[in-house]
Amino acid sequence: MPLDSRFVATSDLESFFVDKDTGLPLAAGVITFYGDPLFTTLKPVYQLTLAGTDYQYAPLPNPCVLSGTGTFQDALGNNIVPYYFPYDGTPDTSTGVLELYFIRVQNSGGTQQFTRSAWPNVAQDTATVNEFVNYVPNGQFLAHNDIAANPYGSPAPIPAGRITQAITNIAQGGWEFEVPNPPTGTYDVTFTRFQPTVSLDVNAFPRYGVKIKCGAPGGDSFRKLRLKWNDVNQFNATNIGDAFKKLFKFFVNAESNDGGTYIVPIFVYKFYGTGSGTPDDQFQIGTMTISPTSFGGITINNIDFKTNSVPATTIGTVLNDDYIAIEFRFPTSTFEITITDVVLADNDISIAAYPETTNAQAMSQALAPSVPLGDGSNLYLPMIVTKSGVTYDDSIVGQIIGKPQLIAVKNELLMNGSVYRFKDYSPLGIPYSRLGNFLVTNTALPTVPMFGTGPDFLTVTSVVSPIFNILINIPAAPATVVAGTSGFIVVINIVNNSFTITVPGIPTTGQYFSFTTPSGLIYNVWYNVSNGGGSPAVPTGANIEVSLTGAETIATLISKTQIAINQYQFMVLNAAGYFWRGLGGVDPNAGTRTIPGIPGLAVGANLGSEQTDIFASHNHPGSFSPAGLGGNVLPFNFVLGHDAPGGQTAPVTVALQGGLETRPKNLALNWFIRY
Repeated sequence: MPLDSRFVATSDLESFFVDKDTGLPLAAGVITFYGDPLFTTLKPVYQLTLAGTDYQYAPLPNPCVLSGTGTFQDALGNNIVPYYFPYDGTPDTSTGVLELYFIRVQNSGGTQQFTRSAWPNVAQDTATVNEFVNYVPNGQFLAHNDIAANPYGSPAPIPAGRITQAITNIAQGGWEFEVPNPPTGTYDVTFTRFQPTVSLDVNAFPRYGVKIKCGAPGGDSFRKLRLKWNDVNQFNATNIGDAFKKLFKFFVNAESNDGGTYIVPIFVYKFYGTGSGTPDDQFQIGTMTISPTSFGGITINNIDFKTNSVPATTIGTVLNDDYIAIEFRFPTSTFEITITDVVLADNDISIAAYPETTNAQAMSQALAPSVPLGDGSNLYLPMIVTKSGVTYDDSIVGQIIGKPQLIAVKNELLMNGSVYRFKDYSPLGIPYSRLGNFLVTNTALPTVPMFGTGPDFLTVTSVVSPIFNILINIPAAPATVVAGTSGFIVVINIVNNSFTITVPGIPTTGQYFSFTTPSGLIYNVWYNVSNGGGSPAVPTGANIEVSLTGAETIATLISKTQIAINQYQFMVLNAAGYFWRGLGGVDPNAGTRTIPGIPGLAVGANLGSEQTDIFASHNHPGSFSPAGLGGNVLPFNFVLGHDAPGGQTAPVTVALQGGLETRPKNLALNWFIRY
């Protein structure tokens, strides 16, 4: 076991006792240790031993006989330092109540030398060392999520509390209920509100407990109440060799509501994160028996969360979603159980009841925001309350807003046609990829940002292995593509001024091809196989890296090339002068819609697509009275120089009306997009 902070060593490396009369060493003196103030009850002291990296506290004989030089000794005569345990009971049974020592020192003949009361006086230190910290957010379910009834459920109405999915966030702070997907049993999770009456069995008067009922077990192999902490290393407070591993204590109040008695195993579960490729860890830390008589406090001592079975380098970084959890694994029978007062604390803390906690304390833990990511991708995002707690609201990314202001502020970009690179950061420290990824996710073309890659660029628009096409983003503008050292075959398509590139084989590390934009900017698309090479030194230009593993086919090589080029940069639409149109619905010319950054490439009714202005087809009916018809009025369509009846020519003049455009009433604002 690790060192235990509840034990108190004598103050010196070596202590020896002397005879009060002669001043000589108190050879074979006798020291007796009692509990204070119960001077008749012996209270043990302990010897610390070490076997490898494992510390043990072994009781010493009581009374304790000193050596020939008046020092403490073990059974083999070795000089030792005794350790006091100034609490009630033994280290395994103590409730943490302070109980000091009364010590009597005698010589070998039984003559009393001196006594010490209330020793060691560690009351002040104890308050500091044993400061109570509950690592369970929302242990009394003050914040929780009521599952609403659905009277229109299919095939039958769904009652309040009914579980209908595999994982349900039942309360903030990491509380989930999990069953197989889809569940075949019937489960209801509701929250009992306790009334603070003298008949209440639960300690500390919690406001809520979670009631879990299995009305029909079905064929489900598991049903779990899970408490999660993000970061699989959360409680791995160890050093090399685990010599100082930290132990924990788990406490919960629970009661059966249906008269049954249930055995509920409690497990630790470790998930190493998406992309880690490492199997999950799970191991049992204890069992609780839940009876119907009254709420009973159940304590599990000496919990060891154990060192991870794999090095930390294997933790997944794709979604940053690794976690460690404590799970209540309920029986596969029917049951109805209420749980509250959940505590995880340091092992040397005494837990007889849930500690008094204010609402503010409980909410500060249950609704603590998630840790901001170091790459800046959470910066300037608002925080919102969700069913799992407080998190960053990235739904504002990509929002377009019109405001009567001249310049962009905070995480806004003026929609003026500017181009941004995915890998660059804004002056605020926000990666532009945050907006770039949004524009790609909602794009009309795979891998192409919503408003294109910019007019002064080339874009990969179609792929049919072993060929891909590069389109010049300015119609009929000059541009070039050269094979470089890639071995690719480049052919210009004069019809639409694009380039067709055939890939006969996989390039090696450092090989590249280049394209030149209409304004003369050079981009080198180079291949890095298994991090085995550097970007090309010539020709001078910007380098677009395509990372390969060496196991690619030509099809996957082209796909990675397409993504690397199209997601090198993105354009923000120049929205000056635009009106906005709802997608779909009334849009009879939807087939003419194009991407603003790639003119002439029709994409149909897709997000971010544009249309040029146009008049609806129409005519101008009217009438005139030609000479010689006695004032008769004849209908006609305005056709200049039309022959009128009687052989007369009737010149018609139509006056110009209107302005230079067709428009509704409007106000001028600047358009901004949030990134």
